[in-house]
Amino acid sequence: MRHRIPLRKLWLLLSVLTVALGVFAGTAAAATRVVTLTAVPNPAVTNGAVTFSGTVTDDGVGVAGLAVTATQYDDSACTIPTLGGSFDFGTTDANGDYSHVLIASVPPGHYFFQTSVTGAVSPCFDAGVIAPAKPAQPTNVFLCYSKFQGDPSVWPMPTATKLMGQGYWQPFAISGHVAGGTNVGTTAHPYHLVCNLSGSQADTGKYVDNDGELMPSVFAGVPGIYAVAQ
Repeated sequence: MRHRIPLRKLWLLLSVLTVALGVFAGTAAAATRVVTLTAVPNPAVTNGAVTFSGTVTDDGVGVAGLAVTATQYDDSACTIPTLGGSFDFGTTDANGDYSHVLIASVPPGHYFFQTSVTGAVSPCFDAGVIAPAKPAQPTNVFLCYSKFQGDPSVWPMPTATKLMGQGYWQPFAISGHVAGGTNVGTTAHPYHLVCNLSGSQADTGKYVDNDGELMPSVFAGVPGIYAVAQ
């Protein structure tokens, strides 16, 4: 014997099925969106720059114009957000790519990140930070002793260390070589040293060694490491 379903009940059943199928389809569509995340260098050096980057795709095709947010976590499973650890990584470009530079102004260790966009979150990423390598000790060190002094004088390391304890200071490094100046660095990274800055010059917060190579600020004050001014 056949049972007929009342028209009202049939309509309600079809409505429920339609909603369920719509939710399923929406979930399936959202699940195709993927976010990747990496960092270079990894590990980074304390006070050094690190570039986070990744790509957002939907069915394998890059998605443009999506806002990317990065969140830092205290644990390797990315379940405990770090206080104040939220960063705006901008938006994806025409290919779905994004990138953002952070300064690793933190002690050596492991730091965990995820990036997210509407509809997707990246896997938890372990961004390592290590201590910078200690610079080689120079044989001689340039020092200054007078506010009227232009070019610095030079002393052997043992003497320079004692003089620094008596109030002598290291000169500033200015970009470029000058004729007759106290020049350090290389052709690719030329600097000259001066004891006192002019009124238009200021400390940049950067540091170089005798080879003109940039050094992390953790080495400020180390003999043979000079503050860069411009």
